[in-house]
Amino acid sequence: MTPTRRLTRSLTIPATAFFTAVGILLTYPGGISAAYSDLCCFDDATHQIEEDRATGADLSVRTHAIAERIALKESLVTELVEGRTTLAAVAERFHELNRDVPACMAAVRMKYPDTPDDERMALNVLDFVRVRDLPSAQQDAVFERLAAEYEQTFGHRHLPLN
Repeated sequence: MTPTRRLTRSLTIPATAFFTAVGILLTYPGGISAAYSDLCCFDDATHQIEEDRATGADLSVRTHAIAERIALKESLVTELVEGRTTLAAVAERFHELNRDVPACMAAVRMKYPDTPDDERMALNVLDFVRVRDLPSAQQDAVFERLAAEYEQTFGHRHLPLN
């Protein structure tokens, strides 16, 4: 291969790339400044995508923790409904589970204002029991037992459970 041919061949690829880039920039909607702006936005968008991925991972961890807390509460309520534990014991566990979650505590405090936290937790447990789909006879027996436990623990009756 001759030196001239080698020089021509070695300049062809860079020249093609250069003229292609110039062509793109000149025909880019909005011109060179818009192309530059879009390139800057691309960096911002890439950074935003990375932040969104991190946020998504954080939300996934939080969602998993919430699901675990709900599953544990449902398990505790099942034990309560089946008579294997007491209202006071389950209310104490609910308090332990909610204590470090300000949103949970705020929601329970808002729903039951002017009530001590231990009683609020018992009322929260009763809310979980209320939504259970129990056969009528079992539901009546469970509600009667829990109303008696509530009265014994807090010294007054609660509104009817059913």
